[in-house]
Amino acid sequence: MLWSSHPDEVARRPLEARVRTWPQWVCEILSPGSAAGRDKGTKKDVYHRAHVDHYWLVDPEKQTLLVLAWAERGYQTILTAGRGERVNAATAMSTS
Repeated sequence: MLWSSHPDEVARRPLEARVRTWPQWVCEILSPGSAAGRDKGTKKDVYHRAHVDHYWLVDPEKQTLLVLAWAERGYQTILTAGRGERVNAATAMSTS
């Protein structure tokens, strides 16, 4: 997170404090090609260990959204949406 005391200043990272918490929700835009495996594997495992409640994966090539929710044994698929489908974030996140 970047901070600035004046709207015309360039925001700078605070040196005196570090954020030591995890978000409740992460949305990844999948990288093209083989790098997508990192988003679906390594990052997903890191987020699960940190108890990130909701993990969304956007696949620009397939034009899909995969909504996952934290569960003890791993993320569970809540829904998959394709191009043109509407997803209500509040509804998707309340089903976990």
